[in-house]
Amino acid sequence: MDKSLMTVGEVAELLRVSEKVIYRNVNNIPGAFKVFGSWRFDRQTLLDDLKRKSAPKAKDVQLSTDNRHGL
Repeated sequence: MDKSLMTVGEVAELLRVSEKVIYRNVNNIPGAFKVFGSWRFDRQTLLDDLKRKSAPKAKDVQLSTDNRHGL
């Protein structure tokens, strides 16, 4: 079986939320599409988006100029 497509239940398990949460937010989940009335999710698209969103942004990373600790 092709593991590149995920069901609602598999996405819910991956994200550690209920299936109800997935259905409520399906339009905000990248790689989501319907096949004969059932939602499917492209695994790689979803994982890439999660990785991109979890990476620190340049503006979030601040270098300290405080030298009180001698470092």
